[in-house]
Amino acid sequence: MPEGTVKDYFTESLDEFTFDVSIVENCTATTFGNAESAITCVYDYEYSGHKFRTMQIFVQFEGRFGIFTFTAARENMTLTDKTQYDYYLPKINEVIKNFKFVTKVGSPDAPTFTEKDRDGYILSSDIAIAGVALYLPETFTVDYSSGIITARATDGSSVTVSRATSTGVNVKTYWETRRAELESLFGEVTLINEVKSLKIGNSKNAVSYEYTYVHNGITYHVYQVLAITTFNGYVFTYTASDANYSAHAEEIQKISEKISFR
Repeated sequence: MPEGTVKDYFTESLDEFTFDVSIVENCTATTFGNAESAITCVYDYEYSGHKFRTMQIFVQFEGRFGIFTFTAARENMTLTDKTQYDYYLPKINEVIKNFKFVTKVGSPDAPTFTEKDRDGYILSSDIAIAGVALYLPETFTVDYSSGIITARATDGSSVTVSRATSTGVNVKTYWETRRAELESLFGEVTLINEVKSLKIGNSKNAVSYEYTYVHNGITYHVYQVLAITTFNGYVFTYTASDANYSAHAEEIQKISEKISFR
């Protein structure tokens, strides 16, 4: 809990920014799921030549204090006439409306994964929750494993697996939307390779995209697979600096081969 008011806490936090911030909504009372109280603050800024808007909601429930943050570009998306922020805001409002705090009962243990396959790869997800069984080598540490799984190597290279965020569209449209979103944030995205009719785990079909983009002077190299099962779509993403990309290429190939979708 901050000392003093939420507005004072928010105002002081702005001093940490290294760029100018323009206040859009200066800490007004709102609702957030079943929270006891909630304060909304919205501000605009520019970063690396791109315009962004951030909404922060400061919430309290049974002596607990939390901050919900939504950030998106204030630049029009390629396939719509809306900014990225305005496009996703209705979805974010549904998240806010349906958020539910629960009363604490004990201290639940963090999930641990110990099951290994014959190659020593560790099962790092719960297929009942994520819809996918993901096996990772010991060189990757799991950061988070629930509906989304994220893991990271010591050099910062990362693996993420999640259900597709947009449904009812074909793979080509999904990729074009993804590319437009990236370019609104980082500028040009260079497509290196596209492989259709790819086999990943037990998916029915998959398409892979290998591409690069530059952020803060660093070239990032991405291998992304859009996999389709009978009822769902999944996104497997490997991201590394261009200098580290090849270091995990063999492991990434094995990880993708071992994936099993529900």
